[in-house]
Amino acid sequence: MAVRFGPFGFLSYGKATEYRVQDENGQIANLKLANELTVPGSILYPRNEHGKADPAWEPKTFVEIQDWQELGLSIVLPSFFDPNESALPKAISAAVERVCAGLTKTLLIDVRGNTGGDFCLAMPLIDAISQSASSQVVVIVDKFTFSAAIVFVAILKHRLGKRLKLVGEEMGDGLTFYAEGGLLELTASGAVVRYSSAFHDWKNGTSDETTPPEIARQIVPAEALSLDLEWIAWPTAVDANVAFYQQVLKRVSD
Repeated sequence: MAVRFGPFGFLSYGKATEYRVQDENGQIANLKLANELTVPGSILYPRNEHGKADPAWEPKTFVEIQDWQELGLSIVLPSFFDPNESALPKAISAAVERVCAGLTKTLLIDVRGNTGGDFCLAMPLIDAISQSASSQVVVIVDKFTFSAAIVFVAILKHRLGKRLKLVGEEMGDGLTFYAEGGLLELTASGAVVRYSSAFHDWKNGTSDETTPPEIARQIVPAEALSLDLEWIAWPTAVDANVAFYQQVLKRVSD
């Protein structure tokens, strides 16, 4: 029986921790792990693998826009996770307004460290970029680009084709993955397990019965998201990004 799961918690007492798991066919299996073979995690383990030094980091704003004059325009999208679903739509609207204001130069979008959220809230920006007269769109990604942020890139690539240049490093996941789901507390041990319940296939553009309808309607075959330019740079301080964005915009305009 194949089981897909993330890190499990374990009892702080006793010699072993027991788990009972059930697959999609109802088959039940018991797992018993020796406590002395476990690796203690950090007390402040990051909920999102965003790559920041501070595990409790949260974005101060959902959109950062900077005009680089003749070089182009940059839009930073640090996260699509907005529990209240109010701040993100407003930020996306501001970005849409800027893109629709006759943008003809290169547009740079930074989704490094964006671990996902609700990509549907970002669809108005995808529509605006797709319809803009921008000569070129550059998207910067890294190994902390996950889930809905990958979907954002996949849809843009499908729509823009060669107009989009992908810069950075290989993203944190592929185009076929499981998402959605939630947290489940195991009654026997008290351990909390994160599970995923919905299938995404953005490589072939297919879905199944687990895929929510609102997502299935948006799924497109991105086929592959190969880097046009490999460039590793950590999403650090604003001052560091200033030089980085200028370098990337100059490089893609050559």
